[in-house]
Amino acid sequence: MWRQRTLAQRWFWRTLATALLIVCTTVLTMTAVQELSPPPPSRSTLAALTPFQYPVWSEYSPPDREDDWYNATCLGGQLRPALTELAAHLEMLRTAEHPECRTLAGWLNTLFTVEQREANVTLPAPFLAKVLTWVGGSEQLMDIVRHQRILHVTNNLVLHEVAFNPVRAFRPQLPSAGPSAREQLHALAEETRGSCDFCQWRTMTALVGEPPARFESPLSTVVGNTLKLDGGHALVLSREHSPLRLTVEGRADMVALAERWSRDQQSRRPQLRFPTLMWDVGQHAGASQVHPHVHVMLSPAHYSAGWERQRRAALLFSEIWPQDNYFSALVRAHAALGLTARLGAAVAFAAVDPVLDAEIWVVSAEPDADFTRLYALAVATVERRLGRLCHSSSLALPALAEPAGRLPALARLVPRGDCTSVRTDFSAIEMFALSAIALDPYEVVRELRYTIERNGEVQPRSAAA
Repeated sequence: MWRQRTLAQRWFWRTLATALLIVCTTVLTMTAVQELSPPPPSRSTLAALTPFQYPVWSEYSPPDREDDWYNATCLGGQLRPALTELAAHLEMLRTAEHPECRTLAGWLNTLFTVEQREANVTLPAPFLAKVLTWVGGSEQLMDIVRHQRILHVTNNLVLHEVAFNPVRAFRPQLPSAGPSAREQLHALAEETRGSCDFCQWRTMTALVGEPPARFESPLSTVVGNTLKLDGGHALVLSREHSPLRLTVEGRADMVALAERWSRDQQSRRPQLRFPTLMWDVGQHAGASQVHPHVHVMLSPAHYSAGWERQRRAALLFSEIWPQDNYFSALVRAHAALGLTARLGAAVAFAAVDPVLDAEIWVVSAEPDADFTRLYALAVATVERRLGRLCHSSSLALPALAEPAGRLPALARLVPRGDCTSVRTDFSAIEMFALSAIALDPYEVVRELRYTIERNGEVQPRSAAA
């Protein structure tokens, strides 16, 4: 009897000890897993990862300071108009006495990462002689080729990176055979004048909108796009057939008419709220017709993905700076660096992180007359002063009847290189890695200001012809 109790007691205590061991092991394992696992995402992080869901954030407002104020107050009058001086300008902003300058430095730190990288190049004698011809025989430029300084600018919120190396402008170019870009475009326009479908838009284009109709202004008209990319896909056609003869007023009218048509259609089809415009000029830029035409897509739910990336950037910025607007900060940051030009309430800037050489932004609270004209003047700058007759642009107009995640009126204009070149301006480098640029944004904004001062009445530079 005593022996049976002893065996039963032993079995009980052994079972209890085993159970306690299992419980302890489980608790310790769960604790270790929790410590090693990343913390759960915060509510703001989850909101940032939810597609097409935005709060109502601070509204865009243009700079309330003159451009000279930033140089005098924040940079001590030491602005040096060269992108290679970007890091030095940022340091001046960080150490400036005025609190507004230090706020600008904080915005720039949020928006961009700036890195200076160096590379040395050793050339054997035969190749050295050839490279010397690329730089016009200049020994000073050869020293820059041997010891290169490459500036990297990364947009932290959009995750777009730019490498700026001025010596890349010396790369050998494939020779362009035949007439100049201007001569080729003129010949193509005159050859097709009057015979193209867009010249005969009353009979050779689709009706547009709901109900199907014609939508016109004295200088342009809206027609239906026959092979659509969206439910509300239209075309704005200029009454002028040749891009070379299209005036600043004509360009501005096309954008203004697109905005009017978008409002008209949204009143008839309330679900269409997000207007996006796309405009390619020249075959090298992908234009299917020489006749000036703007694609208008009026979409439900959200903008096209390119502009949605900017909305996502604005959302992330608002998480860090809840009282400020991303686009206001973007414009003011470029103003502080001396890269803006203004027309009334609209502001244009030469981007420090261009997708290709000489990218120009135009920003305004509304797509008003200042916005449309400044955009048209930016195009005139690209064509007549920078000599880039082929170019692409896109505009995002403020959403209709949608206050959440609101964009101001935005335009991005990108030149597309030499129209006569058989080589594309957009390679695997730009598509998958980063944008390699050689044209300094300060040169771009200098020509933009010149065009605005002359009210668009500028002649093409001799190099552009």
